[in-house]
Amino acid sequence: MKQFVNRAYLQPMFLYLSSGLAKVYMESLHEQLVLKIIPADNIVGLTSLFSGNNVFQYSVSAYVNSKVKLIDINIFRQKSFELLLSRKDFAELSGMTTETVIRMLKKMA
Repeated sequence: MKQFVNRAYLQPMFLYLSSGLAKVYMESLHEQLVLKIIPADNIVGLTSLFSGNNVFQYSVSAYVNSKVKLIDINIFRQKSFELLLSRKDFAELSGMTTETVIRMLKKMA
């Protein structure tokens, strides 16, 4: 069983479990308390995102061979970011006119 995250580990990341199966648990000297079982396509470590201290409150281990992607928490703390899609792309994805998307983006700025 491979351990992804150790409790109280300082890490500005959270995990996306893209395949496999993992457990979220807390450990004491003599026992282990499994908090939940995480199937594929789930995010682990969001509490670190909102707590502001980047410390995981629990440990995570894989039950089977798993693929995990690390996502930097600081991406979500940025006040601005570069849009990789054009306004036209947003309009086509959302079923709106380009003008409506432009108005909505201006309101959000």
